Amino acid sequence: MLVRLLLISTLLHIVELHAQGWREQQSGVASTLSSTFFLDHLRGWAAGEYLRVLHTTNGGVTWSATDLNAPLQLPSYFLSKILFTSDQEGWIFGYDGVTFHTSDGGVQWLSSVIGPGRDLYDAAFVGTDSGWVVGDNGVILATTNRGLNWNRQTTPTSRWLSGVSFADRMNGWAVGDHGIVLSTSDGGNRWTIKATDVCGWLADVQFVNRQTGWVNGDSASIYTTSDGGTTWILQSKGFALTSWGMHFVDALNGWVVGGTPQNGSTPASSLVLHTADGGVHWQRQVSVVQACVFGVHFTDRDIGWAVGDQGKIIHTSNGGLTFVTPRVGVLTDEAELLQNYPNPFNPSTTLSFSTPHSSFIILKVYDLLGREVATLVNEEIRPGSYEVNWDATSFASGVYLYRLETERFVETKKLILIR
Repeated sequence: MLVRLLLISTLLHIVELHAQGWREQQSGVASTLSSTFFLDHLRGWAAGEYLRVLHTTNGGVTWSATDLNAPLQLPSYFLSKILFTSDQEGWIFGYDGVTFHTSDGGVQWLSSVIGPGRDLYDAAFVGTDSGWVVGDNGVILATTNRGLNWNRQTTPTSRWLSGVSFADRMNGWAVGDHGIVLSTSDGGNRWTIKATDVCGWLADVQFVNRQTGWVNGDSASIYTTSDGGTTWILQSKGFALTSWGMHFVDALNGWVVGGTPQNGSTPASSLVLHTADGGVHWQRQVSVVQACVFGVHFTDRDIGWAVGDQGKIIHTSNGGLTFVTPRVGVLTDEAELLQNYPNPFNPSTTLSFSTPHSSFIILKVYDLLGREVATLVNEEIRPGSYEVNWDATSFASGVYLYRLETERFVETKKLILIR
């Protein structure tokens, strides 16, 4: 009986470890959360509706909530962006030009109004001194002295600007309504409109250097540039959902989140997309909550959080990947790779395999030219039978190959994606 209980315990542990890349954390609130930021794997914040700020010191195991007070009794009730420029110094921006600043790690937040009558949506800092904030009616505010003064910069548009990113103190980009993309090479003294074929609303922008960046928006459209925004290439589109937030930790690994809020009897939906190759391929991840997701932040390519409607917070410690789930089966004397099911499929299919030994398992998908398009498993696996799902929403129709490799075994099979 003891042996059997140990086996069951081990099996349950494996299910918990591998079944979900994202897991829900309990925020303790039901109000909308729009933005999150983490200094490291333990210390983080989230902000949103009702001037509410959440804080954790244990990676989100527990969250404490504080409702800030708007200055001058402004009607502002929504915080749209939170970020920290150092361990002690942080900023929150919101509607009606409301701004909160802390210089003691969030113990106290001092309020001010830097853009009266203007809703502020996003902000970017380079170091602790230089920062930019964007908002409605083409507003861009900038500081070069840690927020002691905010000056409005001249922009060639009156459209809403919802995202901003700076690669350094000189080179920056802002995006917004009607697919507008602005750029500057002198810290914002002069902003120019970049000609693009982007249609619809752009929610966010991020550049990892002066040449490489991404924008996202309507229909989960994602565009990339490798020449500083002169030309843009469509990477992903077709999801009937709006993408809101985006975060890249380097030039390869990034996430885009979004969805649709609940509308009457129509339930909310969530969207989490991930790329590990700079956006060449985007794969939808399981978000585990039925709520629109607005903000996402990763401290590295594995550890991240996302926040959204209804006070929802989700967390991953493996990049959001959904790994293998143990299944009931009889082990053979060597590893076994089964045919995927269903096959043909659209848009997802299940791949099953087993191993009689503890092995380092690699399960990858390739196109017919031998190019790797997805890594489904890349880790040490205990003896057992497993299943893993491949969501090929962002891939073209055609024949693909999936290959299982262990120290003692290699096998390849075909699968067919039909649109």
